[in-house]
Amino acid sequence: IPRLTLSDLEPEVKTIPMDIEKREDGVQIITHDLQTSGILYADIAFDMTTITEDDLVLLPLLTRMFTETGTTTLEEVELQRRIGSETGGLGFSTYTDAVSNAGTLSDLDKPVMYLMGRGKATSDKIDNLLSLFQETLMNSRLDNQKRGIEMLKEMKIRRE
Repeated sequence: IPRLTLSDLEPEVKTIPMDIEKREDGVQIITHDLQTSGILYADIAFDMTTITEDDLVLLPLLTRMFTETGTTTLEEVELQRRIGSETGGLGFSTYTDAVSNAGTLSDLDKPVMYLMGRGKATSDKIDNLLSLFQETLMNSRLDNQKRGIEMLKEMKIRRE
């Protein structure tokens, strides 16, 4: 089994290049110009800090329903097939943290929470990735009660 030693690590911290664009509509776009061998990694974050406590427990279900219930134009299997064949993956999750100031926690009573959409694709499939992001976010079958109940049962069993 390979092992790393302290001498294998670079002592200098690498600074990742970052460009921040703040649009008039409030959207902030952060890009990193890195060598990724022709693969685009895209993260889309939606601020969820104003979500009510009652709705907070539903976020894990929502993140699954975006990609597992199909959309108004694609059945579940077709959506999964397109995600698998046209991208390197696409999914949704939540991200939470505490507000920090210069690397130290500044206020534990003011958490930050985001609904994250994450995906990757080769440069020639970027349009497909963005199209699938739009399809899942705008057209997911969130009214698919049968599938929603199946997911809730699965989640309950996992927790037990």
